Amino acid sequence: MNTIFLATSPLHVIISTLIASSLKKENCYLVLCGKEKQRIKQFHSLISSWSESPFVEVFALDKAKRPKDFVGVIKKVKPTEVITGNDLVPEFFAIAHLASNYTFNLSYMDDGLHSYIEYKKEFPSKFSHKLKNLVRQISKGYKKPFPHTLGSSPLTTKAYLFFPELAKENIQNKECSSIGITENSRNLLSSFGQHCLRNLHVDFPDTAESLALFVLPHFSRMNDSIKDEFAGAIEKAVATGMVPIIKNHPSNDDSLISSFKSQYRNIYIIPKSLPVELVICHHPPQFIMGGLSSIFLSTKALTNEVRFNLIGDDYFNIPKQLSKALMQPS
Repeated sequence: MNTIFLATSPLHVIISTLIASSLKKENCYLVLCGKEKQRIKQFHSLISSWSESPFVEVFALDKAKRPKDFVGVIKKVKPTEVITGNDLVPEFFAIAHLASNYTFNLSYMDDGLHSYIEYKKEFPSKFSHKLKNLVRQISKGYKKPFPHTLGSSPLTTKAYLFFPELAKENIQNKECSSIGITENSRNLLSSFGQHCLRNLHVDFPDTAESLALFVLPHFSRMNDSIKDEFAGAIEKAVATGMVPIIKNHPSNDDSLISSFKSQYRNIYIIPKSLPVELVICHHPPQFIMGGLSSIFLSTKALTNEVRFNLIGDDYFNIPKQLSKALMQPS
C-alpha cells in the first residue's frame, strides 16, 4: 500500500512529514508542485538530502496542472491513496482526474485556517464558477467540476486534520482523522528544521536563548498602528532578555525588516521560503506575535508551550470555539 502526498505549500510539506512519520517509511512518496518554481526546487533538494526523511522519493513538478503531468509518477508509485491539500488549485484536480482510472483513493489534508473558517469572497459567483469549470473541461479535459469553496470537493472522502472536531461543516462530512503528533514526530520536524537551517546557511540563535517570534502580515495590513505594535513588542522582548526572530510575509519587501535590524543588533531573520513550523519544532519560542494565520493553528498543534498575541482586532475575527482552542492571549 503506497501513499503519495501532494504538497502545494510549505504547510503541506510539514503535514505530509507528520503523517508519513506514522506510516511505513518504504511506502511514502512526496510530490512537490505549485507556482513557485524556486521553492519547489529548494524543497526537493533539502528533503532529498535529509537522512531522516520519511519519504522513499521526492518528485518535483513545477507545472503540474494537467493529468498527463502526473501519469508517470502514478505509474511508478502505484498508490492506493493520494493525500492532497487545497482542492481549489489545478494541481489537485489534475491528480483527482486520474483517481478512477488508476484506482487510488483521494484524501484531504489540513490546509490551514480555511479548513476551519469558511473562505468568504464575492467572486467567483456560482454562475462564473460554472463558466470557469466549462472552460477547464474544454481546455484541460477535466470531466468533473472544481469545488466552489475550500475543502468541499466530493472527490475526497477522508480528511487528515489538526483539530477534526473544529473543522467546518463541508469537511466534517468526510471521514476525519486527527494528525498524530508525538515526541518522535516533533523530533523529526526538529531534525528537518536543523537540516534546513544548516544547508541554507541561516544564522540562528543558540538553543540556550529564549526566543520571541514575530510573524509579519501581508503588506496590505501593515499600517502605522500595526508597525508601532510590532516595534513596541520587539522592544519589550529585548528588554526582558528574549532574542527577537522575524518571519516576513512572502509577498512583502524587506524595508520594515531592514528598519528593525538597524535598531536592534541581536535580531534574526527567518528566510521567507522556510516554514516557521520547522523553526518552532527545532527551537520553540516563548512568545509569538502576528496576524491571524495558519501559523498559529499549526503552532498550537505542535506545542502548547508558546504564548500567542494577535495584532489589531484579529481576536474578534475567529469563531468562538476556534478562538478558545487556539488562542492564549498574553
